[in-house]
This record gives sequence, structure tokens and C-alpha cells, in this order.
Amino acid sequence: MDEITTRNFNRRVFKSKRPVLVYFTGHHCYPCKRIEPILIDLSEEMGSKMKFVKFMVDEDSFEFTERFNLNAVPTLLIYKGGVMINSLVGFVTKPVLRTFLEESIKLSSHKEKA
Repeated sequence: MDEITTRNFNRRVFKSKRPVLVYFTGHHCYPCKRIEPILIDLSEEMGSKMKFVKFMVDEDSFEFTERFNLNAVPTLLIYKGGVMINSLVGFVTKPVLRTFLEESIKLSSHKEKA
């Protein structure tokens, strides 16, 4: 899972042709440390259908992340064509996360047809 920054966020997320999962995380976030290995596993499994990227929220990025109305980390936002199509906040199990991603992929394919 590639790490992105404020400098390449627009290009890597909003301009992607595939749906993109943006994983907002923090250095001292225990739930983030628990969900990250699950995300890595699922990115290997589902990476052909969706791009997975990681954004580290820190003091330098607070102003940037305000536009996403983040209240907690981990936060997962799914984008397709520059539009957020799904979101999930907090730790969830692998089966729940897999279902969330599968639903997001379906939503993104409906967006293509619209």
C-alpha cells in the first residue's frame, strides 16, 4: 500500500481511473495498527479492482485533512472519479472490511454506467 502526501493526493486519488481506498491513519493510533495488516492483505487480494493508498495524518496535514471532516482515525474513504462513494470509520474485522470493499467496488461500477 503506497503512502501518499498532500502534494500527490489529487493526482493519486481524484484523477485515478480505478476506485481508490484512502486509509487515513495516525502514528499513535492503536486501532490503525490493528487494521493495517488486514488492509494490506485485502489490497493484495483486491488490488486489481481498487487502488489502496495510505495517508498519515499529523500536525502538518491537519489543515489539509479538515476538508474531509475526519473525526477519528482510522478512516477509510473510497473515491471514484474524484467523488467520495463510501466511507468507514474505526476498526472492523476482515470479513466486515471485505464486504465494505466489495460493496464499494459495486458502487463504483454503477457510477461508471451513470
